[in-house]
Amino acid sequence: MIEKKKMLLEIIIDPIPKKRIELSQTFESLLEDLKTLCSSLKIKETKDTITLMIEMKNEEQLEKSLNSYEFRILKGAINILSSNTEILINGIKSNSKVLDVT
Repeated sequence: MIEKKKMLLEIIIDPIPKKRIELSQTFESLLEDLKTLCSSLKIKETKDTITLMIEMKNEEQLEKSLNSYEFRILKGAINILSSNTEILINGIKSNSKVLDVT
Protein backbone atom coordinates (compact mmCIF):
# COMPACT_ATOMS: atom_id res chain seq x y z
CA MET A 1 0.00 0.00 0.00
CA ILE A 2 1.32 3.42 -0.95
CA GLU A 3 1.32 5.89 1.94
CA LYS A 4 -0.29 9.20 1.09
CA LYS A 5 1.84 12.18 2.04
CA LYS A 6 0.54 14.78 4.49
CA MET A 7 0.31 18.26 3.04
CA LEU A 8 1.11 21.49 4.88
CA LEU A 9 -0.33 24.64 3.38
CA GLU A 10 1.12 27.86 4.80
CA ILE A 11 -0.41 31.16 3.83
CA ILE A 12 1.73 34.10 4.96
CA ILE A 13 -0.28 37.29 4.72
CA ASP A 14 0.74 40.93 4.93
CA PRO A 15 -2.58 42.53 5.80
CA ILE A 16 -3.36 46.06 4.72
CA PRO A 17 -2.77 47.85 8.04
CA LYS A 18 -6.22 49.46 8.19
CA LYS A 19 -7.84 46.12 7.29
CA ARG A 20 -5.96 43.85 9.74
CA ILE A 21 -8.79 43.67 12.29
CA GLU A 22 -11.33 42.91 9.56
CA LEU A 23 -9.10 40.14 8.20
CA SER A 24 -8.60 38.63 11.68
CA GLN A 25 -12.36 38.73 12.29
CA THR A 26 -12.97 36.93 9.00
CA PHE A 27 -10.53 34.18 10.02
CA GLU A 28 -12.17 33.85 13.42
CA SER A 29 -15.65 33.59 11.90
CA LEU A 30 -14.50 30.83 9.52
CA LEU A 31 -12.27 28.97 11.98
CA GLU A 32 -14.66 26.21 13.08
CA ASP A 33 -15.85 25.48 9.53
CA LEU A 34 -12.28 25.44 8.20
CA LYS A 35 -11.19 23.02 10.94
CA THR A 36 -13.68 20.46 9.63
CA LEU A 37 -11.92 20.50 6.24
CA CYS A 38 -8.39 19.80 7.45
CA SER A 39 -6.37 17.78 9.96
CA SER A 40 -5.24 20.87 11.86
CA LEU A 41 -5.29 24.62 11.50
CA LYS A 42 -3.24 27.20 13.37
CA ILE A 43 -3.19 30.97 13.08
CA LYS A 44 0.00 32.79 14.04
CA GLU A 45 0.02 36.57 14.22
CA THR A 46 3.06 38.82 14.41
CA LYS A 47 3.30 42.59 14.22
CA ASP A 48 3.49 42.50 10.41
CA THR A 49 1.98 39.21 9.25
CA ILE A 50 -0.74 36.66 9.81
CA THR A 51 0.19 33.07 8.98
CA LEU A 52 -2.31 30.29 8.47
CA MET A 53 -0.81 26.81 8.88
CA ILE A 54 -3.20 24.23 7.52
CA GLU A 55 -2.35 20.53 7.60
CA MET A 56 -4.15 18.10 5.32
CA LYS A 57 -4.08 14.28 5.33
CA ASN A 58 -3.11 14.13 1.68
CA GLU A 59 -3.18 15.97 -1.63
CA GLU A 60 -6.78 14.93 -2.31
CA GLN A 61 -7.95 16.58 0.91
CA LEU A 62 -5.96 19.70 0.02
CA GLU A 63 -7.60 19.94 -3.41
CA LYS A 64 -11.07 19.33 -2.00
CA SER A 65 -10.58 21.92 0.75
CA LEU A 66 -9.20 24.58 -1.60
CA ASN A 67 -12.35 24.26 -3.70
CA SER A 68 -14.77 24.42 -0.75
CA TYR A 69 -17.15 27.29 -0.05
CA GLU A 70 -15.31 28.16 3.17
CA PHE A 71 -11.95 28.42 1.43
CA ARG A 72 -13.48 30.52 -1.33
CA ILE A 73 -14.60 33.04 1.32
CA LEU A 74 -11.17 32.88 2.96
CA LYS A 75 -9.39 33.39 -0.37
CA GLY A 76 -11.63 36.33 -1.24
CA ALA A 77 -10.94 38.02 2.09
CA ILE A 78 -7.19 37.50 1.69
CA ASN A 79 -7.24 38.90 -1.85
CA ILE A 80 -9.14 42.02 -0.78
CA LEU A 81 -7.63 42.71 2.65
CA SER A 82 -3.93 41.98 2.12
CA SER A 83 -1.11 43.77 0.34
CA ASN A 84 1.04 40.68 -0.19
CA THR A 85 0.65 36.94 0.29
CA GLU A 86 3.14 34.09 0.12
CA ILE A 87 1.98 30.50 -0.30
CA LEU A 88 4.03 27.48 0.76
CA ILE A 89 3.00 23.89 0.21
CA ASN A 90 5.20 21.50 2.20
CA GLY A 91 7.73 24.31 2.56
CA ILE A 92 7.96 25.00 -1.17
CA LYS A 93 6.88 28.38 -2.51
CA SER A 94 3.78 27.96 -4.59
CA ASN A 95 2.02 29.87 -7.29
CA SER A 96 -0.32 32.55 -5.94
CA LYS A 97 -3.07 31.06 -8.13
CA VAL A 98 -3.83 28.84 -5.13
CA LEU A 99 -5.71 31.89 -3.84
CA ASP A 100 -7.62 32.63 -7.04
CA VAL A 101 -11.35 32.77 -6.41
CA THR A 102 -12.58 31.22 -9.64
